[in-house]
Amino acid sequence: MPHHATTVRLDPKLKRAVMKRAKKEGLTFTDVATFLFQSFAVGERKVEMTHYPKVYAEMIQREAREMKRLSREGKLKRFGSVKELFDSILER
Repeated sequence: MPHHATTVRLDPKLKRAVMKRAKKEGLTFTDVATFLFQSFAVGERKVEMTHYPKVYAEMIQREAREMKRLSREGKLKRFGSVKELFDSILER
């Protein structure tokens, strides 16, 4: 199979970690990338957004705590239907 140069932008820390682990397992960075791309192409790997990076998970947790606090204090507006919600958002 012919090879073509491809550029993939990665965080330098992530790349170093991948290269370190690949070396321990007797692989190159290219071997790991090729394996991941091939397995994704044939449906063996799926990309799922179930694990947020720590910073986003912390932000979501803070927002959830704030929403719970506002709910307890009765400061959240309630809607009887989705239409009422959108009417409020769109100020109809």
